[in-house]
Amino acid sequence: MPALTKIRVRTLADLAGQLRYTPKKTLRTQIERAEALASEIEPSELYSVAWIVARVTGRDTKDTGEDVSVPGEALLSDLSALVERLCEAAHLEPDEVEAEALGVEELASRWGVSRRTIERYRRQGLIARRVRDADGKTRLLFRTGAVERFESRSKGRISKAASFTRIDPKTRKAIVRRAHRYKHSLGWSMNQAAERLAEKYGRTREGVRRVLLAHDRDADEPVFAPVRPGSREDGARALEMARLGVEPSEIAETIGRTTRAMRRAMLVDRLHRLLELEGAAPEHSRRQASDPGLALEHPLLTHGLGDTGETRLPEFVRRARESPPMPPQIERLFASGAGLLVRRALQARAEIDRHQPEATALDSVETDLLWAARLRVELLRPQWVVMLRVLDDRLGRPAEQVRAEELSRLLEAVFAAACHAAGAFDPERGGRLAARVALEADRAARAVLSDHPVGPQAEGRATPRLSQGGSITDWTRRVAPWQAWLEPDPRVPGVLDRLDEGQREILRLRYGLGPKPRTIAALAEELGVAASTVSRRVRGAVRAAIEVAGADSIRP
Repeated sequence: MPALTKIRVRTLADLAGQLRYTPKKTLRTQIERAEALASEIEPSELYSVAWIVARVTGRDTKDTGEDVSVPGEALLSDLSALVERLCEAAHLEPDEVEAEALGVEELASRWGVSRRTIERYRRQGLIARRVRDADGKTRLLFRTGAVERFESRSKGRISKAASFTRIDPKTRKAIVRRAHRYKHSLGWSMNQAAERLAEKYGRTREGVRRVLLAHDRDADEPVFAPVRPGSREDGARALEMARLGVEPSEIAETIGRTTRAMRRAMLVDRLHRLLELEGAAPEHSRRQASDPGLALEHPLLTHGLGDTGETRLPEFVRRARESPPMPPQIERLFASGAGLLVRRALQARAEIDRHQPEATALDSVETDLLWAARLRVELLRPQWVVMLRVLDDRLGRPAEQVRAEELSRLLEAVFAAACHAAGAFDPERGGRLAARVALEADRAARAVLSDHPVGPQAEGRATPRLSQGGSITDWTRRVAPWQAWLEPDPRVPGVLDRLDEGQREILRLRYGLGPKPRTIAALAEELGVAASTVSRRVRGAVRAAIEVAGADSIRP
């Protein structure tokens, strides 16, 4: 008996529980409604719980005063599981589903995909009905209407999955044999051989490269000699120089390595940094996503990002006091988007070859993480007023009335706590981020004040005023641990408007300073140039920005 698919969205799980004692006739109607709903959902939109309940039950619900919404991607992910539970409650039998309904194996055969792919599609809006045979066995059936609606929405996805085939043992041997010939007759590298073999056998270059890597790891006589990676110290040093726009040949000369070895050292260091992030993502960000890219094209998640934070303390406090609250549906959108990006990054990171990491794969993971950080910044902007109110309560007077250095120390502590709260915030559990921020900020403030007490204002003495000065570091570049090496040099964002149009635009697109960040590969496709050309332009624009900012040297 297949286990019931888990419902992840709490509101849908609650609805399934409420409907389980509904009469069978009504349940069948609700099953029809829920199945039809799948074709109406747009993954990038938000849907109110009241609307969802009304569409499934056919009854309008009274406004409870809580503006709760569910992202379309999450709703699609759980609709099939909801229908399963409704079918189970109705004790649905096979003859109560149309005769043309397909089983899992039949549908997999129709589309030319595996059972696992069918299960993945069920998390993307493909609805199955759960029936119980006369002998008590349960199975899943897919009505033709549900199948055809999913086909019309997902033709490209199904075709791509159907065209995928694994490389069989015979082809693997042929690939290795030809690679050996290319290596010893032509002196080709693994990547050169993989490029030619991919074209010959109709495979991806990465797929062929993985075959060759797997062979060489197990073979007594590998085809290609392993490339000695540079030390992590070399990689870290090279990465810092690259962040300043230094050309690869100059970096290699500085650290005393060949350009190829230097690049390999950088790749290894980047991979290790990603692997060390294991504890940096909250548990809810590690859930299996149906298709993390579906819900990320909302305009709020792709535009208006990357603004720097105010560093002048008096102006910072004034702006924080005046910041308006974020509507709950927008808060959930940003939180869900950031969670999806972290989840996608962690999944892609797990697929990177630990021995031969590729720049393109690393860049994809890093760009998703940088984008997630941009969304966390927007989540935290309205929370500064909450943090200041926590400090007011702890201090017993407005935070502005303590000395600048004392307030800066307190702000650093409550900000770190707020970052932790934003990273752990799960919009699917309900509640608002402000409550979590207030709780953690209060704990942090209490700890700081216990070690560095701020005395009461002495009578007859002037009240300290922040207008006399004080500064803080730019908090927007410190909301996630990975920003330490993924952000551009801190001088770059402040001088964008002083660069020429081409330099300004490529930095904005690359680092998400306005629009969402782009990978090198995505930029190359958008601009119609080679990836190496994009990398060269980015480096040149970074050097120009640092020069405009008044740097004495681009060397570390």
